[in-house]
Amino acid sequence: MQAIGVGFGGPWADSVGILRIAGIRQAIDTVARVKRQDVRRSESGGANNRNVQISPIPLSPQDAWGVAADGSVVVVRTGDYSLEWFGTDGTTVRGAPQPFDAVRIRTAEKEEYLAAQGRSGGGIGIRIDISNGEIQMGFQRGGGGGSPREIDQYDWPDRKPPIYSGTVLVDPLNRAWVRRHVEAGEPSTYDIFDRAGSLTATITLDNGNRVIGFGNGCVYVVRYDEFDLNYLERYALPST
Repeated sequence: MQAIGVGFGGPWADSVGILRIAGIRQAIDTVARVKRQDVRRSESGGANNRNVQISPIPLSPQDAWGVAADGSVVVVRTGDYSLEWFGTDGTTVRGAPQPFDAVRIRTAEKEEYLAAQGRSGGGIGIRIDISNGEIQMGFQRGGGGGSPREIDQYDWPDRKPPIYSGTVLVDPLNRAWVRRHVEAGEPSTYDIFDRAGSLTATITLDNGNRVIGFGNGCVYVVRYDEFDLNYLERYALPST
């Protein structure tokens, strides 16, 4: 039995470790390190009344990772869009970087991102207040319809990273499904990689639909209608 978790190297570390717990003795080892999402940090006040605010930067580059049924870990590097497999025996397989065209972030991309965040409860902003040596931390969720006022609350990069952050799903054929960033309104796009880290296929779904898991010979997809109601759909798992 193996469990995978993320170890946090401090509140503003730019990367974190993926930890594996294995064996009867529950030995812990660091499988890999992954890049975290960029954040905005602002400070105000004096030495004894200092306010610190930390909030994530939407659509900033962040590595994605997932776990296969045999305990192997897959990491997708956002910098050069390459994929790595870390086996339970300590071996590492690295695939070649994939070419990609970084999508320019316009108003439509910002609106689409915030609408998607609103469906899942929004992103989390962190506020830290230090007053007379006492520390208080608060969390605030964001993400809604993407109004101009809401858009202006965030710092935005000029272009999208190649991939979505979060969990990389691995299907029963030991292939990693990596969701690509595309222009607003375009079909949801997934690249499929084998255990050698090679791109073997690209799958498209209706805009906004997303893969959430796999079954025996099938793939499960969530679809949203115009009222943001969720529908679970099942499709045959593609073999190539």
